[in-house]
Amino acid sequence: MSMDDHLAACRRIKRSLESAEKELQDGEPGVPFTVDIINGYDSELRTAITKIIQLGAVGCNIEDSRFDPATKKHSLFSIEEMQERLRTAQQVAAENGVPDFVFNVRCDAVLFDPANGFEEIVKRGTAYLETKVPTTIFVWGGPFGPDVTPAQLKSLVERWGGKVSTKVTKGKWSVQELAEAGVSRVSIGPYMAFMHTEHVKAAAKRILDGGVFSFE
Repeated sequence: MSMDDHLAACRRIKRSLESAEKELQDGEPGVPFTVDIINGYDSELRTAITKIIQLGAVGCNIEDSRFDPATKKHSLFSIEEMQERLRTAQQVAAENGVPDFVFNVRCDAVLFDPANGFEEIVKRGTAYLETKVPTTIFVWGGPFGPDVTPAQLKSLVERWGGKVSTKVTKGKWSVQELAEAGVSRVSIGPYMAFMHTEHVKAAAKRILDGGVFSFE
């Protein structure tokens, strides 16, 4: 997705939030707006952070892997590169009036090396937190692809003082269990959209098979 298309979608979401906030009672807090900026659009990181703040964002998700359209391959930023990107992004946020801008850093090492990825997650997450940038570290958990075990997740919570984020998925990692483990942030990723798509596919198949449209 291009940055322009991404920002256009974010504007629609922000307008929906603003509409919902009109229904809040006096004294009720507003809805924090954060944006997933993938890997920060590589060399366009400064522009990406500036533009989402102009839309009203107070935080973002950012990944430590990149995709090269020319080679069609993914790779990890080096630890030093990612540390510098976090510092740069924080500086840009402060320059745009949001010094407490919060980053949720997705650590993708386990996707590249499932067998040894956990050790790399520990190394990378620790280094990112050492930048002192307001951060949680997102680690993969759940039934889709490589993930950390419950024991590993708890060890990260202890090591990083609870600055751990992961996903809630069907059949694993309930919100209550994650809260009890000390995780500070949870995500559902795109899974509600996937659920919606499956219902549409099922309804379409019933129609194509000669059935009737229904909301089953």
